[in-house]
Amino acid sequence: MSQTMTKVSVLTLALFSNLAAALPAQTPAAKKVLTIDDYTRWRSIENSRISGDGNWVAYGLRHPNALDPEPVLHVLRLDAKRDVEIPLGVQPAFADDSRWVAYFVELPYAEAKKLKDANKPVTRKAQLLNLQSGSKETWEDIQSFSFAPGSGHLLLRRRQPDPKAKFKGVDA
Repeated sequence: MSQTMTKVSVLTLALFSNLAAALPAQTPAAKKVLTIDDYTRWRSIENSRISGDGNWVAYGLRHPNALDPEPVLHVLRLDAKRDVEIPLGVQPAFADDSRWVAYFVELPYAEAKKLKDANKPVTRKAQLLNLQSGSKETWEDIQSFSFAPGSGHLLLRRRQPDPKAKFKGVDA
């Protein structure tokens, strides 16, 4: 090896040594250990929907690890930052014209559990929210709902009162 080559190698080694010494030592960030309290604060987002005109968003928040995982439905006007919270609201659906949102309102968890344990039907309500005025209309004991095309009507189907009945329909 020539003397010139050795000098370049030593010079390069010295340069990189000085650079390495000048850089701060990078230690990995300490990771936080999760506790039981952290798990109870977790929330899950479910049933998110966007209105046809894109001005409204609806989504449900639920604390899945809580002892009482009751949902809260949020209906949010994006341009006005207006948030309507509906306790126990689930499964939102916007009308075609984006003027209405319909959703179910469940029973509180403890009440629903008592009914299930007693082999009684767990009913729920359907609610219709006028997005312009904020007024609400509520119907009891509804199994399903859907908007008619054009948003002129909301179709509601009641739960069959007696599942062992010979007929298949329901009385309104």
